[in-house]
Amino acid sequence: MFFTLLKYEFKKLFKKRSVWIIVIISALCIPISLLFNLIFYTVTIDTERGSLSGQYLAVLKADIAQDKELSGRPIDDDFISFLQEAEKVSEIGESYDKNSPEYIRYIRAYDNAQMYVTDTLKMSYSDPADMTAENFYKMRSEYMEEEWDYYLLDESAKKYLKAMDEKNSKPFTYRYCSAYDIISMGISIGGVLLVFAAAICVPGIFVEDKRTRTDRIVYSSKHGKTLVYGVKTTAAALFLIADFLLVAVITVITAAAFYGLEGFDAPVQMFELMSAMNLTCGEAVLILAGMGIAEGLILSVMCMIISEFTSSGTPVIVTLLVMFMTGRMINFEPSHKILIRLWDILPSQIAFYYNAFSVKLFKAFGRYFFAYQAAPVIYLAVSAVLIWVGYMHYKRYQTK
Repeated sequence: MFFTLLKYEFKKLFKKRSVWIIVIISALCIPISLLFNLIFYTVTIDTERGSLSGQYLAVLKADIAQDKELSGRPIDDDFISFLQEAEKVSEIGESYDKNSPEYIRYIRAYDNAQMYVTDTLKMSYSDPADMTAENFYKMRSEYMEEEWDYYLLDESAKKYLKAMDEKNSKPFTYRYCSAYDIISMGISIGGVLLVFAAAICVPGIFVEDKRTRTDRIVYSSKHGKTLVYGVKTTAAALFLIADFLLVAVITVITAAAFYGLEGFDAPVQMFELMSAMNLTCGEAVLILAGMGIAEGLILSVMCMIISEFTSSGTPVIVTLLVMFMTGRMINFEPSHKILIRLWDILPSQIAFYYNAFSVKLFKAFGRYFFAYQAAPVIYLAVSAVLIWVGYMHYKRYQTK
């Protein structure tokens, strides 16, 4: 009977036009975003080195080819010297026909690797010859320690992060893994879409019976309120999780089509150099996907409890949109240690890489935990309490 009723809830849900609009947006948002990214790909090219307008796909393919050529090389003095020589070659790129593959190749001079070594660290050398591997790793360490100081981490937390970073083999090995940067951004977008999907689609699951007066029939059935409550709660959670997974799967397919999926086992430092995490790119995006699923669970429960107590979907929409907007607009000072940590794990925030893997560590039982480790535990605890409170209210509700 449970699955029969669950099927019925989904049947009611997908009769709504708003639900289909959300599903279609979820399915198309990543391909469209990537298409725009491809169209404007050359915006990042230094205009002093020439324009590649109209050759978007050719530029992307040239960059991928160059990254794959460098993949597997240690980031040491030889690697940096190679980039410096390539930079010099690019200065004579004007001698090539601007429509030729050679122009695209040499004018960019291993552009992604150049940015990884210099721009990522925000270094500004007047002479590229000043760059060395020693400078690269020294400035990385200094930048990381400055971030730890900014967030007022205690010495034991710094020691924990430093010990974790020491597990990462150095010098780093340059790896081609562009798809995983795209996938992590796609998962973040999926997390944002979940807020809107929850606000627009889920409240009706709990409110519609009261609005249409069919609650008298439902609540007086032989299956009682317990089974119906479980079915509705499950339907809300499954819908949001399925919507997020739709975005995630399409993101992977789209990224694979343009970039390939090489680099699953590449260290996460390949797309976030300042990370102390001892993870691969593949593990990082799987963790973010897990955060999206956890977000879907707690959002469904939040929608349930608000719509159940108010008998309306409007308070749900207002609450979730306020949560989303404040999460983007409000920043707290590092001195508010507990608040800024809880702010990172708001359901509208946790699927973003910089929040899930933030150095603002949680401490419990004498151990440190990253946000991605603490959030699921907190979500499950809060969800359990809200489900119980909602059930007590649902069970005592009397039709009018």
